[in-house]
Parts: sequence; structure tokens; C-alpha cells
Amino acid sequence: MQDQITSVRETLNRDEQFAALAQVYLELHLPLHLALEAARADLRYLAGSASIAEAA
Repeated sequence: MQDQITSVRETLNRDEQFAALAQVYLELHLPLHLALEAARADLRYLAGSASIAEAA
């Protein structure tokens, strides 16, 4: 499962990741401004976790 997540994350560029995350939050019925804010926060988290994984 982790390999699938890694390959998907590598194939999507940053804008596509942001759009996908925002779409998930919109489907959960968050207001647009909160969905965008949550997507930005998660994208920063995902970028940080990739850096940590590479360092290990």
C-alpha cells in the first residue's frame, strides 16, 4: 500500500496534489476557503514527510 501511495505522490505535481486534496475536502462538505486552507496545510505536511523519509 505504501508503495502505491509513493508512486501516486511522485506522479502528481504539486498543483495536482493541491487540487486533489482540495477536492477531497470539498466532498466532505467543507466550505471552499476551509478546503483550500486544509489542502495547503496537508501539502506542506506531505512535503515535509517526504524530506524526512529521504533522510532516513
